[in-house]
Order: sequence, then C-alpha cells, then structure tokens
Amino acid sequence: MKKYLKLAFIAAVAAAFCGCEESEGTDPGSDAAPVVTIYTNNVPDGYSSDNTVSLRVCPNNMVEKMYVYTELKDDKDAYIASNGGAAYIARVVENGTEYEGEDTDLVITDLEGIYATTVVAEDAGGSRVAYENIFKGIVWVEAGRSYVYQNIVSDGVMYISGYVTVQRQSDSNIFRVNDLFCQLDPSLSRIPSTLTFSFDAERKFTGFTSSMAPFVIVNFPDGDMLLHGYYDPAAYSNYCYTEQDSDEEGDFVYVSLLILDNNAGSLYTGGYIYFYTDELEWYE
Repeated sequence: MKKYLKLAFIAAVAAAFCGCEESEGTDPGSDAAPVVTIYTNNVPDGYSSDNTVSLRVCPNNMVEKMYVYTELKDDKDAYIASNGGAAYIARVVENGTEYEGEDTDLVITDLEGIYATTVVAEDAGGSRVAYENIFKGIVWVEAGRSYVYQNIVSDGVMYISGYVTVQRQSDSNIFRVNDLFCQLDPSLSRIPSTLTFSFDAERKFTGFTSSMAPFVIVNFPDGDMLLHGYYDPAAYSNYCYTEQDSDEEGDFVYVSLLILDNNAGSLYTGGYIYFYTDELEWYE
C-alpha cells in the first residue's frame, strides 16, 4: 500500500512555539540517550482522519538523525518475533526515511488497518533507540441499506423518505450514511453530510454523530427558505436526543432535531430522522 509522507522542519529557535514540552534531555549533557517524543496533531485540511495520522516528532539534544518507518503492526510484530528487536531497528534504518535531529512534522496517509510508525533516534556515536506510534486506519465496507424517513421542514410536513445505502466499519457495528438527503432525493443539489450511528456487539445503539456537528444538514431548501437540521443535546436536551425502538415496520433509531430557519434566525421543534436497522449487515 502506498503511503504519502509530507514534512515540515521547524527551526530550533522556534522550539517553544512548536508546542514540544520541555523534558529531560533538553539541556546539553542532561541525558545520555537519544530520545524522541511523538505527539499527535490534527489532520490537515484535504486529508481524511479515517486513514491519516499527523505526527510531530520532537528529539532531545542527543539526537543526530531519525529514521521513520510505517507498516502494519502485525507485520512489525511478526518480524520482531522472528528476528528480535535489534534486527527491527536495523530494518527501520535500512528501509525508513531519514531526517535530521530536528523537530519534524509528518503526515502519513492511506492507512487501512492497524499501523505502527517506528522512529529510531540515533546519536553522534551511533547508538539507536526506537519509539513507536500506533494508529488504526478505518476501513469502511458496504453494509446493506436502511429505510429512512425524516422531517427537516419547519411546517411539520414530512418531506422525503426511502432507502439509503449504508457503510460499516469493517470490524465493528459503526454505520455511516453519506449524503443522506441526496440519496433520498437525487434532484437536490449535493448537500454534503455524513451521519454515523454506533451500536455495540449486542446491537444496542450507543451514539449518533454528524460530520457537520452541531448541524445534521445545512441549506436544505423549502420554498424560499433554507433550513438547517440542528442537533445539540448538551444545550437542548429536551429537543435533541436519540431513542432505539421498534414499530410494525421494524427496529429503528429515532433522532430528534431542532430546525433552524436561515431567514428568521429562529429554532423550531419538529425535526427528526427515523433510521431503520433491519436490513443492515452487522459485524459478527
């Protein structure tokens, strides 16, 4: 699998600005070993947090060079089990990317599965110490369909309903629906929105999120109005909540929403989504 690395070197005079904390080894001679601290940053714009990790590697004053190598954690563990930890350090030096002993930002993407990024720190005398970051890249698979009906119209009239395609994380019962409203009505202009419904191993509902939180949908057309579905249970717990239930049509998750009128700037009650789960393909 091809992985892309981008880096930005940060001058030593800006060490305080880069966010690396002071620690043992920052004063010359205070630590005999080469040490790096690995921080996790927010993923930059243009990358998916599902399969991208953003790291900041901060070495102490003993580090002359760093070598960075990323591979599936199972492959790393198998190599160490067969050859030992010292051999794996040599593997990283031979196959990894070399950097100077300076604060370094890395963006590693296209990771699907559990990956280990190993950083080998090397001092002037050639002594080497390995450090590790573990990242789980999410793999989404097709997981059947759901019947949905919803209201994002302030007069309380149900606008559209129907079947939508659903994806699931490959190793759990976490489901997502991309572009739900355009799936229900292809004539709509694309209104980007990803809704996620989480369940435990016993299929008990555990959580609902939106990629545009606290909004579930924005700029939903209703005549001359543009409406927004709004879900903020912390601020509006009486109106924004979820329930798992069933009726004659099957099992469902109910999401209660508020509706924001873009013209009036007012919140209205009455928004909801019914997400039926009988035709989902569950993780076993």
